[in-house]
Amino acid sequence: NPVTRVNLQSWVDQEIFPQFVQAGLRKYAIIVSQEMVAQLSIEQTMEESQASNFQVRYFDDSEEAMRWLIA
Repeated sequence: NPVTRVNLQSWVDQEIFPQFVQAGLRKYAIIVSQEMVAQLSIEQTMEESQASNFQVRYFDDSEEAMRWLIA
């Protein structure tokens, strides 16, 4: 749903990323479903709204994501 996606992107831009910047966040991992459509939707939303200050990686395994975050 394009309207939902736009609303999500706007919310992330206005509410989430300012908190990331304030907290000094440099990278974050996103755990996505293995369903390709859901994964692509999440990736596209985050790529369109992310600030260049952040490293973003997508994982389908939480342990792998955690290893990347603490590396």
